[in-house]
Amino acid sequence: MKVITAHGQMSPAQIEDTMTSFYEGRYDVLLSTTIVESGLDIPRANTLIIHRADMFGLAQLYQLRGRVGRSKVRAYAI
Repeated sequence: MKVITAHGQMSPAQIEDTMTSFYEGRYDVLLSTTIVESGLDIPRANTLIIHRADMFGLAQLYQLRGRVGRSKVRAYAI
């Protein structure tokens, strides 16, 4: 299993490269901060695991949940 990370301390170019690599399937898992809260549209992303969900507001959790389930494959948000 290949894992790639994304976070707000990365440059925009690094984030773009990371997202492109994940989108193209070069990595199986994207481990990130809430930087993916908006703008991520990767249909093959079907599982979202939120660590310490109690630390987020309902609107933010809803936005994060919206990042998965954009294809015909069943999606999971845990």
